[in-house]
Amino acid sequence: MTRGLLVLLLASAVAFALLSFVPGARQKEIFPYDELCDYRMFILPCMTSERPYSAPAVELRDACYPPIAYCAVGALSLDRGVAWNITTGEARLLLSLLLAHCLAALLLVWKISGRGVRLATAAAIIMSPAFICTLLRGNPSGWSFALVCVFLFWYRSEDPLRRTLAAVALGAATALKLTPCLFGVLYISEAVSRSSRIPWRDVFVSASVAIVLVFLPFLFFGGVHDIPNWISNAGANAAFYSVDNPLWGFAAFANHVIDSKEIVLPSIGLYALGTRILAAALVFLALFARNEYLRLLCIGAAMAFLTHHDYGGAYLIPAFVAWLRDVDGIRKGVCPLLEALAWFVILTPLQIPNPFYVGTLNSMLQNELLFVLLASAAFTINVRRRCV
Repeated sequence: MTRGLLVLLLASAVAFALLSFVPGARQKEIFPYDELCDYRMFILPCMTSERPYSAPAVELRDACYPPIAYCAVGALSLDRGVAWNITTGEARLLLSLLLAHCLAALLLVWKISGRGVRLATAAAIIMSPAFICTLLRGNPSGWSFALVCVFLFWYRSEDPLRRTLAAVALGAATALKLTPCLFGVLYISEAVSRSSRIPWRDVFVSASVAIVLVFLPFLFFGGVHDIPNWISNAGANAAFYSVDNPLWGFAAFANHVIDSKEIVLPSIGLYALGTRILAAALVFLALFARNEYLRLLCIGAAMAFLTHHDYGGAYLIPAFVAWLRDVDGIRKGVCPLLEALAWFVILTPLQIPNPFYVGTLNSMLQNELLFVLLASAAFTINVRRRCV
């Protein structure tokens, strides 16, 4: 099953690349936004503003990145190109994101058996919609995800230095995008599953790095007085994008299923609240999951639900790699087939044209099949408990 799924993913990636040049094939709908939209529309105006968090040239809710993210992007680019006529600075930014993606893919597949399977998995990861969209957005979440992968690669190491580097990487990822702090749950989950002590030293290092890298850069960007403004903007950002056509969660599901005369569903706020409650429940369940795949799926799904956008799907990829290592040797039956279908739709870049409206079906199907993965995981847990 593993090899078959990887072959299909690579074949779909080739088809996507070829059909991208065919007019009317709708393959460009994988990224229906302006070129480098996050960098040019939200990040660059804040970096060049005298008051980046209180009076930027964008909506306050979009002036929400921690200052370390602005400083890191600004070190590479302060230019603005036109369409895909990118500047030298923008090229450096894109190259850094591409290298971060390659590093993340390499670390994720390192423990997979078989060179061919490793290469195929890495290629499928790099061509996934989450990676493509992060790159095309010019969004520093690509760096954050790479740092999360460094954490996942070393946080269980027997070498204290590597465990420290893993903790530093998680702290840095949190400083860039905040929500990666959820992966810190793995420290507790590992301790629970192995009946061992929580590695408080590593937790302290990670938390300290995150706090320092979040707040210290305010001395160089924005000013300490802007900390309350940044916190307010970040809260407004989460409140707005959780209901403004999110890709993941109950609100996204309702937008596609419920017919309404209103442009925005009157009860969309309740669906967004339900998504946040589900994300919290998944993080709680991850604390007690004894299987690596289940832990990573719960945390990855919670991350997707809380990031709202397409690049949130990247945090599901560690669970996909764990599923690949697990499915052929242990799991049998109908559930693995459903899961394989779900992973294919979530990871394929090939766009399925919507027969009724402009655009494609992929975003809707990705969200719905993520719920299928969660339901299958819950069913599997229940079956195993009955068998014990």
